[in-house]
Amino acid sequence: MLTVMLATRDRADILARTLEAMTRLRPPEGGWRLLAVDNGSADRTPEVLARFAAALPMTVLRCARPGVSAALNAALPHIEGDLAIRADDDVLVAPGWLAAFRAAADRHPEATLLGGAVEADWPHPPPAWLWTDPRALGMLFALTDPPDGPCEPADVYGPHWAVRSAVFAAGMRLDETVGPDASKACYAMGNESELFGRLAKAGLRARHVAAARVRHIIRPEQLTEPWILRRAFNCGLGAGPLPRPVRRPAYAAAARACRRLPPSRMRTRIMLTDRLLAGMAASGRTPR
Repeated sequence: MLTVMLATRDRADILARTLEAMTRLRPPEGGWRLLAVDNGSADRTPEVLARFAAALPMTVLRCARPGVSAALNAALPHIEGDLAIRADDDVLVAPGWLAAFRAAADRHPEATLLGGAVEADWPHPPPAWLWTDPRALGMLFALTDPPDGPCEPADVYGPHWAVRSAVFAAGMRLDETVGPDASKACYAMGNESELFGRLAKAGLRARHVAAARVRHIIRPEQLTEPWILRRAFNCGLGAGPLPRPVRRPAYAAAARACRRLPPSRMRTRIMLTDRLLAGMAASGRTPR
């Protein structure tokens, strides 16, 4: 038995696509269940959850405290089985997704944390000015496709992952001061990264499972400059303060000059880096 945890807030249409993909899952050995946590939705989310209740082994929970970390923490006491799997409410899982995590967990008992591949489900072709460096795409959209095998916990990305449920049974929880938090415009990104950092400090091992794949639904507004720059700032808030003011004044000056230039990948790179460094400078968090 394994448990999938999904937190959602005000994404009824996208959530429906996510749940529809889950109805096509091949059941893993030992079975599975889904804990769907409504994190204070004001749209049609309750209707969508009710519509899929008969098609999925789903239990619906509600958490009034805003933030994905709070919603996931509310689900932890209800986990059944030896494996807890996290799925964002905007991913399209492959039919063999759960079976791949189940098989990897059984074959590699030394691994406490398992990560998988994240591909993009673009709403339209990405704009020509988008900086497509893997580091940028990882930060902005959590895209990753490393090879199968052992990895560092920091290399596991947030849209989906699996952890031995014994970790949570022992009392570990997500830090609720770290986002995402849809109730705020600015918040420290990286709740999973903060959790995985604690797992790494405890000496626990991680592994990437190449066969566990999802497509991350990219919304049209996420391919706009304001969204990308706000995301970079929030990522900086979550990363922690700069150990020293490395090149920040230079990037700030370059970003001001870039605002007068037409869109380009170089312009995006400079402005994104400036916002990331600004977020780190504004953060009061300890560097991870």
